[in-house]
Amino acid sequence: MTTTTDLTTVRAAIVAALDGLDVGDGYTLSAHSGEPGAVGPNDAWPVWESSAPIGLNVSAFRTEWAVYVALGDTERGGLVARGDVVAAAVMTALGTMVGQVTTAEPVSLTFANSGTRAAVRVLLTA
Repeated sequence: MTTTTDLTTVRAAIVAALDGLDVGDGYTLSAHSGEPGAVGPNDAWPVWESSAPIGLNVSAFRTEWAVYVALGDTERGGLVARGDVVAAAVMTALGTMVGQVTTAEPVSLTFANSGTRAAVRVLLTA
């Protein structure tokens, strides 16, 4: 498990783990360091949720992240076709290269410029 106060380092590791990741059926992820301006299918990005010191050591922190992966379908039902495969690939990549995956779940995200999109949210401790 990574223990760092440098959020930029963890964010970069998340992006590196996901950018170009094969998520089946000829699809690969396009990872961004933040939410893209216009979210499209297979876009992925991390959101820093919180940090907490590890024990009494205030110079080392454990960070909690939510990682979002937009799916191709605009309806939540799109998770049936793609969500399982995407979640498994993303959990494996993040768990291997970044930190501990605690949860993966289906979500619907609404964006002003690209409407509602089915997505997978993966919660990660790094």
